[in-house]
Amino acid sequence: MAFSGQVGGSQQSGQLQAENVPVEVLQDFVELPIDVAGKLDATATLAGSLANPQARRAIRLEQATLQGTPVKTARGDFNYDNARLNFGSTVVVSAPEPVQITGSIPYQLPFASEGPESN
Repeated sequence: MAFSGQVGGSQQSGQLQAENVPVEVLQDFVELPIDVAGKLDATATLAGSLANPQARRAIRLEQATLQGTPVKTARGDFNYDNARLNFGSTVVVSAPEPVQITGSIPYQLPFASEGPESN
């Protein structure tokens, strides 16, 4: 894992890169609702201010299993801007059709002073 940039102050910018991070390590910090194994690659770009933070991230899961079933492809991305979280993911397990999940929800981070566009 590597981070370069500056966080905090009136403006922030930076990039976080993670390669070959075992998913099992993440389970120490986040409770996952299903059994997931594999290696995580991610890139995140940070911008904005503490009052209105912005982030963009791309995630890919390699050598993965879900509930013990091998996963052919698992990738996703999200962006957070103006207190709105937009996300999307594609997962291919065994069927030829992928499972796709997309969403957009208003969400204000606890330390941000600028709220979402709507409830």
